[in-house]
Amino acid sequence: MKDKIQKVIDVLDNNLIGLDKKVATIGFDGFIDAVVHVVKKKENIDNLKYFNKIEEFGNYLISKKGVSGCIELDEKLTKMGGNMPIMSNAMGNLGIKVNCVGAFGLPAIKEEFKCMEKSNCTIYSVAEPGNTLALEFNDGKIMLARMPALDRLTWKDIAKIVGIERLIELYSESDLIGVVNWSEVENSSLIWEGILRDIIPFCKPHKEQIMFFDLSDCSKKIPGDIKKVLNIIKEFAPYYKVILGMNENEARLIYNCIAESKVNLNLDEMGDIIYDTLSIDEIVIHPISYSMAWNKDGRHRIDNLFIDKPEFSTGGGDNFNAGFCSARLLGLDLESSMIIGNALSGFYIKNGFSAKVPELIRFLHEWKLTISENTLR
Repeated sequence: MKDKIQKVIDVLDNNLIGLDKKVATIGFDGFIDAVVHVVKKKENIDNLKYFNKIEEFGNYLISKKGVSGCIELDEKLTKMGGNMPIMSNAMGNLGIKVNCVGAFGLPAIKEEFKCMEKSNCTIYSVAEPGNTLALEFNDGKIMLARMPALDRLTWKDIAKIVGIERLIELYSESDLIGVVNWSEVENSSLIWEGILRDIIPFCKPHKEQIMFFDLSDCSKKIPGDIKKVLNIIKEFAPYYKVILGMNENEARLIYNCIAESKVNLNLDEMGDIIYDTLSIDEIVIHPISYSMAWNKDGRHRIDNLFIDKPEFSTGGGDNFNAGFCSARLLGLDLESSMIIGNALSGFYIKNGFSAKVPELIRFLHEWKLTISENTLR
């Protein structure tokens, strides 16, 4: 693993400048996140103890059945959120020019998103953002979301506000097209079908262009809708190099829809079935402790870097996607791409902001030095 990380460091030291010649267009969500810790004990305002595990907090909630209770939240910060803004900002920090089509505020862009304009991002706002209360724990997060404007957003709105001709230009000039957060944009399937109908025939796509999809947490979606969106993704495969990214939860949900089976397979076997069934170019799954990716050459796996004291985890997966996609734009192999994705995610989780190129390289050196214990302290 140390040799693989060093290989990535060497590539970044010599070739990452190529990213400033790459262009991406990503859509269509946007949230303002309030990141909070859930208070377990409070001696005074300067001495708070938090629920560190989701199970521990869940058991506490169950204990209040029939008696009620009050839960105090300690807000750490309010920041830009949503899969598209976080992923776009992270890619922009690496030098890529990113066109961001999503919910940043109307008529004016909300203050939380203005920092993106300093990170090589051009904003096209089509709706008011959603709002998320992100309950952070050491082993994950619970997102409580409100998104009335995103529930109403349609392809017609996007086409009218941005303009069909401009959308065709954006998609034509992009090396990577990101279409993310299907589950939280109510009309996502219709929006994606609008791209197929109104954009693809006019922008001459080619298989050197990457189209990256991330469904986000689709736990609340019915199996029929998940099957439908997977079929829509397959429709893009003749035109682009199509990649589907998933965390472990999303991969299990997608497998259950595809296989219609209750057989308890491991994630490796689930990934084999997902990849074979979808017939797209690549898939990548990133659980907490390792990452796996599939392409025509087979299955690839790396061990992840574990961050034992995260600053916060909301956005970690989006930074993984940003790093992975940036590496794919450089033409790196899947293992190297997962290493960069994991490093960018780990840096973000540890520090609370996305890395620029020199910071990413230093973080990879730190990872290599701590590889024996697999924990960065």
